[in-house]
Amino acid sequence: MHNFFGFINDDYAFLESGEINHAIKSLRLGIGEKIKVFDGVGKIFIGKIDLISKKEVRAVKIEIIENHGRVNGYLHIAISPTKNIDRWNFFLEKATEIGVHEITPIISSHSERKFISQKRSKKILKSACLQSEKSILPKINELTFFKNLIKNDYDYYKYIASCTSIDKLSLNDLIRYPDRTQSIVLIGPEGDFSTSEVTSAIENGFQPVSLGEHRLRTETAGIYVSATHARSMQNT
Repeated sequence: MHNFFGFINDDYAFLESGEINHAIKSLRLGIGEKIKVFDGVGKIFIGKIDLISKKEVRAVKIEIIENHGRVNGYLHIAISPTKNIDRWNFFLEKATEIGVHEITPIISSHSERKFISQKRSKKILKSACLQSEKSILPKINELTFFKNLIKNDYDYYKYIASCTSIDKLSLNDLIRYPDRTQSIVLIGPEGDFSTSEVTSAIENGFQPVSLGEHRLRTETAGIYVSATHARSMQNT
């Protein structure tokens, strides 16, 4: 059964415009074939195609599954895009498969990449969501300056991961507490956050944390945080 993004309206689902050509021309799907339609906000619609045209593919409902693959809690990762765009794309894909809820690309003083394609990033998130059959599509925000992001008033726990030589607690230990199921974690670029940036983050309520004994690549750190959060939610 093929997976698509689309819109669900009671007993019917309609494929997004960008999915129609793929369904008709590439996959050559026809009337009566079963498909899954993901709305990206919690529902997976299983149905049979009952209408096909150049502008519309519609399916009639067999079943609706809600919150399939959802990871409890809420994890927001604010991370500097890597210089190598393939590594950034890899992070997006794997974090989505694991179950991150929100991603904010950030520019800090040591950032080497200061532009990313929002359209391309969203496409990767959607592809990973369909591949892993996650019913909820992660939110991805516009590229944001670090200095602006840390001033935002978040109503969940705030952490900054850094290799700087300051006292840090283990994120792996902190995130396991039942009352810390919602959090934002800041991850710096290949050159890490500057000392002044870490100081500013702490002044704005972010707690410095360690991701372990070893120095991780930026995208690896993002995947590690995603996996740590998902694993902790299995035990709450």
